[in-house]
Amino acid sequence: MHVNSFVKRHLSSCLMAGLVFFAVAFLFMKNDRELDPNYQKNWWTLAFTALPAPADLSFVITNHTQTESFTYTIKSGTTTLETQEIRVPRGTSLVIQPEYIRETSDDTTPHAKRDISAWPTNDSTNIFSIYQQ
Repeated sequence: MHVNSFVKRHLSSCLMAGLVFFAVAFLFMKNDRELDPNYQKNWWTLAFTALPAPADLSFVITNHTQTESFTYTIKSGTTTLETQEIRVPRGTSLVIQPEYIRETSDDTTPHAKRDISAWPTNDSTNIFSIYQQ
């Protein structure tokens, strides 16, 4: 049996195995990139730290955008209680404890519906809000 005939006989099998290997390697690489929350993505979230909404009104901002500057406001009914600009680095989450709670914490009186709104400082059209009743 000649080497030439062996190669001719198994060339298509070797090419097909190589093609399958490279296709699988490419798909695994693509999957890893898609699972990375920072790779070519632009999103952020606003949520309470616990549900039901905590009495201290602490909340978290998770940032996966290019901007690191966010602004939030806390309102009770129509009264604005607090407005602050904060820095949340890309790929991190920041738990925020509102400062007005430390000054006026009185759990004996009922509160009006409290509203937390946050947005990237450079894009005031991209606003998220969460509520505590």
